[in-house]
Amino acid sequence: MTQPRLWTALLTCLLAGAAPMWGGEDLSPFYGKTIESIRFEPEKQPLSNEQLALLIGLKAGDTLAELPLSKAIERLWTSGRYVDIVAEGEAKGAGVELTFVTTWASFVSRVTVEGVPEPPNPAQLTNATKLGLGDPFEDSLLPGAESSLQDVLRNNGFYTATIRHETSSRPETEETDIRFYIQPGPRAKLTRPVFEGEPAMSEKKLIRLTNFQRWYGLRGWKDMDGRRVQRAVEKMRDAYLKTEHLEATIRIASVDYDPKSITVTPHFLIHAGPSVFVKTEGAKISKGQLRRLLPIYQERTVDRELLLEGQMNLERYFEAQGFYDAKVTYSLADPTPEGAQTIQFRIQKGPRYRLVHLDVGGNKYFDQQTIRERLGMIPARFPRYRRGQFSQQLMEQDEASILDLYRSNGFRDAEVKSVVERGFKGKATDLGVTLAITEGAQWFVTDLELTGVDLQLLDVIKAFLASTPGQPYSVASVAADRDNVLNWYFNNGYPDATFDASVVVADEPNRIILKYAVTEGRRNFVRDILVSGLKATRPDLVNHRLAVAPGQPLSQGSIVETQRRLYDLGIFAKVDVAVQNPDGRERDKYVLLQVEEAKKYSLNLGFGAEFGRIGGGSNSFDSPAGASGFSPRGQIGLTRSNIFGLAHTASATIRVSSIQQRLLASYLAPQFLGNENFNLTFSSLVDRSRDVRTYTSNRSESSVQLGQKVSRGITMQYRATARFVFIDRNSLKIDPTLIPIYSQPVKTIAASASFIQDHRDDPLDARRGFYNTLDAGYAVPFSGTSTNYFRLVAKNSTYHPLRREVVIARTTSFGWLHNLDNEPVPLPENFYAGGASTHRGFPDNQAGPRDLVTGYPIGGAAFLFFQHELRFPLVGTNLTGVLFHDMGNVFSSFDNISFRYRQKNQQDFDYTVQAMGFGFRIKTPVGPLRLDLAYAPNTPRFVGFVGSRDDLINGTGQYNVPQRVSRFQWHFSIGQAF
Repeated sequence: MTQPRLWTALLTCLLAGAAPMWGGEDLSPFYGKTIESIRFEPEKQPLSNEQLALLIGLKAGDTLAELPLSKAIERLWTSGRYVDIVAEGEAKGAGVELTFVTTWASFVSRVTVEGVPEPPNPAQLTNATKLGLGDPFEDSLLPGAESSLQDVLRNNGFYTATIRHETSSRPETEETDIRFYIQPGPRAKLTRPVFEGEPAMSEKKLIRLTNFQRWYGLRGWKDMDGRRVQRAVEKMRDAYLKTEHLEATIRIASVDYDPKSITVTPHFLIHAGPSVFVKTEGAKISKGQLRRLLPIYQERTVDRELLLEGQMNLERYFEAQGFYDAKVTYSLADPTPEGAQTIQFRIQKGPRYRLVHLDVGGNKYFDQQTIRERLGMIPARFPRYRRGQFSQQLMEQDEASILDLYRSNGFRDAEVKSVVERGFKGKATDLGVTLAITEGAQWFVTDLELTGVDLQLLDVIKAFLASTPGQPYSVASVAADRDNVLNWYFNNGYPDATFDASVVVADEPNRIILKYAVTEGRRNFVRDILVSGLKATRPDLVNHRLAVAPGQPLSQGSIVETQRRLYDLGIFAKVDVAVQNPDGRERDKYVLLQVEEAKKYSLNLGFGAEFGRIGGGSNSFDSPAGASGFSPRGQIGLTRSNIFGLAHTASATIRVSSIQQRLLASYLAPQFLGNENFNLTFSSLVDRSRDVRTYTSNRSESSVQLGQKVSRGITMQYRATARFVFIDRNSLKIDPTLIPIYSQPVKTIAASASFIQDHRDDPLDARRGFYNTLDAGYAVPFSGTSTNYFRLVAKNSTYHPLRREVVIARTTSFGWLHNLDNEPVPLPENFYAGGASTHRGFPDNQAGPRDLVTGYPIGGAAFLFFQHELRFPLVGTNLTGVLFHDMGNVFSSFDNISFRYRQKNQQDFDYTVQAMGFGFRIKTPVGPLRLDLAYAPNTPRFVGFVGSRDDLINGTGQYNVPQRVSRFQWHFSIGQAF
């Protein structure tokens, strides 16, 4: 029985006093008889026997009556699980057997649209059907869905598309999948558009603006695309705006389809309107700034309200620049015979002021710092705020901020008044502002009445309340209580919970009685979770990450957490979660989880450059300390995701530059073994690089790493690495007698572990917190390996805010390489440091010991660096400055670490190099853009060699040439130094 049929029957019974008729059967002969049994047909129902018994409210042994039967059918109907309900009776002994014959409802599950090339994309087509996940489904909805699809298809050039649909039902869960199969036919081509009305612009220029042609018409016209046509309208509007046709109107009059040529002719109705010229008098202001400040440009019309708003915006603009007395008026000149109109804004800037003094008085409850940190007005400070920050609007906002602070702490009658003193301390263009606070009495909650809460939940709900007896009263606290309580109820299966608050003034002065009335409403539980859309992904991978489970309360927070966990896998383009039958009044609900798997393959390209002291010829020995150079680089990467349906990812990346060529392949298993705290990575690389200028190395390396997230701020990493490094002996720039030793291939097998502790407030630009890392490794002396050593690297960084936006940051880095073999550690295994992230007094990898013949760096067995920075605002909000001091070096051995700052001789490199300097930071979305200028007074002096490689080998050339690392260095990069 449909809903109208049901309610008609009920209404007829109530008005006529007759017995209701279900399916044409008169049950009145059975009224007053005992119900012997109750049956449902079909026997299997979408609701459990327990729920059915609760809904009908009838049981064997009850007396059958008209009103209880009507109520039973009404409750079954409001469950939302049925589209037809018929009650039938049959004599059984002295009583009656009652049978409910039902027809189940069906609900939308997966909707797919296939066969259409983009555009439109699948999401646009699916949304066009207006078939929402979990909503009731009827066949009558399909014609409307197909009509909407046809509209989208025609808008994208498919005028001959045919649509057919298929539905497949799963009766056990009342789900229906709907698939639309589309034969799109050919996509129509755009052709020469028609411009009607009064364009006042040449057709040739308008066609060029539409961008409908391929290669300026040499290759014909582009495909029909609704977005392309709409972009054409926007481009034409912008073009008219640039030619002062402010009120130009452009609309699509029609789009005519020609089935013979399969082309579309757009008709644009254009009225250019009169020219509108905007001029300013009394102050210069750019046209671009005018277009941002005057709403007539955004609204593309001229009226008095918009002109007044623009006048106000101009005044505020000049106020923000220090012209606090700025006045702006406007006038409209009479239109010319051609209809052109001129709007004249007259600007009287007045003198330019500085806010030099800001005082806060009358505050007793809050200290000065608490209030000032909420103020937008800032007194003049060099160099960041040369004139301070002040305007009428800013002053009003600060008054409101202070009032909010007081009223949220119980001061209902607080007042704030601002007094502006011009000519502060006798200087005509200096301003002083005083914020006078009248606190008034503080109001407290004397009693709290909480009603409507289940006694078992009373302590739980009270724990969320901030407005308890003895606490200051404020509207903000009451609102927070409402939000906290309702959030708890919504996250524990109470979708209809309500919260009402009322306030009564107590007999005691400055005291409030709060009354909270909660209506809990029905409680919903999870019946089951129905997952759809999985193709390559294994179901267990999803099931292990569900934050909801059958039998649990239906929690909105758990639903959101489920979405987060699945998105974190990185294999789903879309995750939709909905409740089936959302409006039905049933206790247990199905949760529908529908996923759309992302594309398996992705390709990324990148280009960049490195510049600094990285130059010097590969065969030249002239610049052992580096020379200014430029190295472009390019990168291409291919990624395959969701391997084996386990969310594993394989990737390959090729990076090419003049100093490095690298191929990197990796395999990542996130959330290893279903545990989101573990990940497993296999990686291999082949690399040829000259980043250490002493030699060119060819490296092959493979590693396996297990990562563990111990807690929110602590991560552990466990690695095993096998590495083979071959040094091109023809690239070695060291004493020829050492080349046979250091050019030997290096085979290393190492086990290592890392401890990472990150408690920074912002990893890209930290202002407070600390960051610690510890990495320990052991090169195992297996057969065939070339090394046996213990390696330790540690780093400790801390960040301390001194005051608003001023931070002291420091870091200490330490490394130790302990050789456990009789042979020297190969050059590639030594420590190399210096540069933007370790010691800014050196070029990259130029710190530490050097070859005594050529002067090129050969690395060391230990390093120790100390870096300190004072970070402070410089100009405005985006440019900050840094004063820094770096000290330390790479040392030949742990025993030779020294804090001595003088170099003994040109063969001594075991001393501490000092560097100080100034840096600039520009805020960007990807982190600070950094430029550091450093001066190191005690950079190493050394001797080098001038000549060719043949000269070096033959003992000719010029030896013992005095050289020195430049005392001035500069470094440019992205991100803070540490």
